[in-house]
Amino acid sequence: MKLPAGPDSPRPSEDESIAATAAAWLAQRDDTLTPNEAAVFARWRAADPRHEAAVARLENAWTTLQPLRDFRPAARRHPDRDLLAAPARRAFLPFPVRARVAALAAAA
Repeated sequence: MKLPAGPDSPRPSEDESIAATAAAWLAQRDDTLTPNEAAVFARWRAADPRHEAAVARLENAWTTLQPLRDFRPAARRHPDRDLLAAPARRAFLPFPVRARVAALAAAA
């Protein structure tokens, strides 16, 4: 159950905007920041605890996902295409046809 937003709680769009800004700063930081840009980023982070929290969440997610960058499956072969395919249907013969086939086989 989601609690109603109080007068002091931020709107979801504001949280999304903060997360997007944090992501943009982190992307820029990874491409290297000038000393002036680094100072602006530091001021932005210090301006609101939500800014620092958004940066921390994104850095944590990035750190957690980093091992996937170097992940390589152990198998060298391609997977079997038919592994998950539906099983082939057996030909259905109505009972009278099966009875005749059985009678012919018995007579032979």
